[in-house]
Amino acid sequence: MKNNHSNILLIKHSSLGDWIKATGLFAFIKEKFKNSNIILITSAPYTQLAYSSGYFNEVWVDSREPLGSWRILKKINSYNYSHVFDLQSSCRTKIYKPFISCQNKYWRLKRRENAHDIDQFFDITKAFGAITPPKPAVGWLTTSISHLNLPQKFCLFIPGCSAKHIEKRWKAEEYIKVIAWLNTLNIKSVIIGNEEDRKIIREIVDNSDSNPINLINKVGFHGIAQLARESICVIGSDTGPIHIAAATGAQTIAIFPAFRHLVPEYTKPLGDNVKTLKISKQSEVTHQDIIKSIKGFCY
Repeated sequence: MKNNHSNILLIKHSSLGDWIKATGLFAFIKEKFKNSNIILITSAPYTQLAYSSGYFNEVWVDSREPLGSWRILKKINSYNYSHVFDLQSSCRTKIYKPFISCQNKYWRLKRRENAHDIDQFFDITKAFGAITPPKPAVGWLTTSISHLNLPQKFCLFIPGCSAKHIEKRWKAEEYIKVIAWLNTLNIKSVIIGNEEDRKIIREIVDNSDSNPINLINKVGFHGIAQLARESICVIGSDTGPIHIAAATGAQTIAIFPAFRHLVPEYTKPLGDNVKTLKISKQSEVTHQDIIKSIKGFCY
């Protein structure tokens, strides 16, 4: 067993949006425990983010397969920790606890229904002297996008979301109307997404007269961040990439559906220039609402 009491263990599996919101806390812990060996347990899709962030000395992946589960528990048990931060707080991470030897404080994030993640992270950082909540820290999430040959002025669209929750998507016809309006101002529209988003992206592209640029499957997490920084504004669904965009400081409009009683105040993307629009049975978000919201930075 490794008895270095300077090991710090963080646990954050998913989702992408929640992972991005936690980057401010990651950065805080990295700064607070400068001389410690900081270990992150995460899911495979987020290893690239974890390594490139510079916030962790080691990154362990929980594959959730039977053999992988045995390996991760054995690895957890082979270290002593001075502090543990369980930011996932799931049934899965409860399994870890009997295998963890913690010399000081074991923090398990207590999910509060009427609180944003950042407020819950602040509960932790206040214990170490912080006086403001830990905002997302994604300055490291950057790359060149010159190879995409994009126009100088463009608006970034993120119309997709998880295939499990397609009801969170805004209507394709409304995106098309916003794209048409932008075209009258000589502002190009760029659309991003992955394979899960192909249907709605194809619907938008095929029915738009202004030839939006389709970048489906062409940019990763770093590319999303850089596109957001260089865009006039970002418009999209409540999905992981919109959290990346917001965290960069880009002008961001996140469209929230009437879904699982989501309350934007408690789940919205974090950033300095974020606006949320909530769809409900009483008030449908229309293209006019989006146009009104973005007029100020399109002229």
